[in-house]
Amino acid sequence: MRLSCGFGYGKANAIIVTMSITNQVVVLPKIAQERMKRMETRTARIGVIGLGYVGLPLSLLLSEAGFKVTGFDIDAKKVTDLEAGRSYIFRIPPTEIQSARKQGFAATADFSGLSGQDAIILCVPTPLTEHREPDLSYVANTAKAAAPWLQEGQLDDGRVDDSDS
Repeated sequence: MRLSCGFGYGKANAIIVTMSITNQVVVLPKIAQERMKRMETRTARIGVIGLGYVGLPLSLLLSEAGFKVTGFDIDAKKVTDLEAGRSYIFRIPPTEIQSARKQGFAATADFSGLSGQDAIILCVPTPLTEHREPDLSYVANTAKAAAPWLQEGQLDDGRVDDSDS
């Protein structure tokens, strides 16, 4: 089940979220409202956890759209390649990485940088088990690794990659 939200502005320019499952109206805390406004103006800092076949292209698209993006991955080789302007995904040429780097894209294995992000997107694998159910261990392990650095009001999308790579 996926929760979808609608955003609007209420009294005193407060951002109001309407949850479609419960039709409940929630007023976001001030810090979350500030982060949402930065999203609207494309000045938000976005962290993408997992720089595989979903996370890296997403990071590049967000960077191209004007956001300052930091990619987080536990694979030091991926981080080293990206920081050097190299691509490890065949269909993504190095020129795209280099262009994103010029626009502020950075890659790191240091999850402490999550504390400086306005929004965090998870792009970690959820391969199917032998019983054809998603293996959520990557999601759980990533959540544990990220938890010490999460801040109030950060926006989390929690997308997962259904591939096993």
